[in-house]
Amino acid sequence: MDRDVSPSRGLGKGPATCLLCPGKIDFPSIAYMEPVRLRSDAMNPELVFSVTNIAALAAWVVLVCYPLRREPIVLAARGFAAALSVVYVVLLARGLSEGGAPDFTTLAGVSALFAQPEHAVLGWTHYLAFDLWVGTWAVEEAARRRLPYLLVLPCLALTFLVGPVGLVGFLGLCAGWRLRSAERA
Repeated sequence: MDRDVSPSRGLGKGPATCLLCPGKIDFPSIAYMEPVRLRSDAMNPELVFSVTNIAALAAWVVLVCYPLRREPIVLAARGFAAALSVVYVVLLARGLSEGGAPDFTTLAGVSALFAQPEHAVLGWTHYLAFDLWVGTWAVEEAARRRLPYLLVLPCLALTFLVGPVGLVGFLGLCAGWRLRSAERA
């Protein structure tokens, strides 16, 4: 049974777009195994910044709803954090392949690195992923310690806005709750 798979049929033609793929890569089309060029503008730093911000915000909204459905909500938020981490790895690999190893040994090197939009969005994605992961850990730890969720919410807000401040606040809440419980015993 002969099928017409000639390029003249028009299937499998045109550029493919991928948010996570770095620039112009030959990629075989499924229909004809012809090379397809991926457009490099798909990794526009503004686009990546917008998408990662929306994803992180959605995950934080889900996480705040934790008391409604505990395990699925933490899993969903962790899934978002893992997805942000994958985006980070792709951006990092792309950056390293284009410019070599960054200079993290001096303030001038780090400042120069973050002056470039591609590197700034890489750093921002790093913050989003880690802050969200810390938030999921805090929610699980609060449940394990039986902390009132209303006391945890300000810590989550601080973790979302200024990550380490929220973590320190949550650790302080845990220590204070432990002392309070020990005094009552």
